[in-house]
Amino acid sequence: MSEIEYVKKELAALKQLQQAVDAFLTSYPSMKQLLEVKEREMAEADGIEYNDDEIFMIVDKIIIGGPLYRNMITAQENHKKAVKGNG
Repeated sequence: MSEIEYVKKELAALKQLQQAVDAFLTSYPSMKQLLEVKEREMAEADGIEYNDDEIFMIVDKIIIGGPLYRNMITAQENHKKAVKGNG
């Protein structure tokens, strides 16, 4: 692979990573807040008394399993591959 091809692939992967990070960071505050409210509502409906730490842990797990977070991790992995010349 030529240096130009390498740089093009690295820049494309970096752009993908930046877009994924931006999407995650833009959505994170409202997503976290909404999920916390929903988890509290569901816990109350189910008769479960979670404390704040438990709610936060549940919400974090949901977010980490969600598409915005996974897209960010995939973009990060793709960028690492591009930097190594494998992407």
